[in-house]
Amino acid sequence: MFPSTLKDATLHGFMGLLGDSITNWAHMKQDFNNKYRDYCRSKDTKEEIFRMTIVQDEFLEDYEERF
Repeated sequence: MFPSTLKDATLHGFMGLLGDSITNWAHMKQDFNNKYRDYCRSKDTKEEIFRMTIVQDEFLEDYEERF
C-alpha cells in the first residue's frame, strides 16, 4: 500500500532501494524521515535561497535532494 502513496522522485527513490535494505516499518519510517524532513522546513532567508548553487558534474536530482 505504501508505494502507491508516493510519486515522482520519492517513488523513484523508493523503487531504487536495494532488496532487503529495509527490514521493518520502523526502519522505513526513519530512512524516509531522514531523507525528506528538510522539505518541511522553510528557508530562513531569501539570501540562503540565492546562495544555492549546483556543483560541477552534479546531477540535478542530487542538487534538488540537498535543498
